Amino acid sequence: VPFSSMDFAGATDKLKAAKAEVVYLSLPGSAIIAAVQQADRVGYRPVYLGQGPMASSTVLQNAGKSLNGSLAAADYDPNLDTPLNKTFVAAFTKAAGNPPDIYGAQGFATTMLAATAIKSISGDVTREKLKDALARINNVPSVLGSGSFTFRKDRTVAPPPAVLEIQDGKVTSLKP
Repeated sequence: VPFSSMDFAGATDKLKAAKAEVVYLSLPGSAIIAAVQQADRVGYRPVYLGQGPMASSTVLQNAGKSLNGSLAAADYDPNLDTPLNKTFVAAFTKAAGNPPDIYGAQGFATTMLAATAIKSISGDVTREKLKDALARINNVPSVLGSGSFTFRKDRTVAPPPAVLEIQDGKVTSLKP
């Protein structure tokens, strides 16, 4: 299916005819909703595998029970049992009226990392000082991954993903 398309009828028909029991959706939220609703209309309900957007509040509210039993690998687990995440979830939910999803968590985590780096700089904040301060970030509390954030020497990060199960519009964390 072309990325810009919201018509999943052809793909759904092929998957249903093949009796595929599991379908991986690598789509943005609105396309996940469209794909799942279209499959549901023709009586096709596989288990879906996906990424963080599948567990977003918008998708959960609009896909209904069609996602029951589905699994999403996500950088953010709203059930992460840390003081920072509990505070974040409560504040976000109060302000937004719904729990945070990957997008809210990434925005919050990015802001926290920038603030941590800026606080560590002596004197004026320059582009070079900020770049160096960000590179020194090590084990900073975060709502992403397992609850802490470190840049590796190659400037990448590898927080372990959470595996979330979707049931009745809610996500639960699957523990290893």
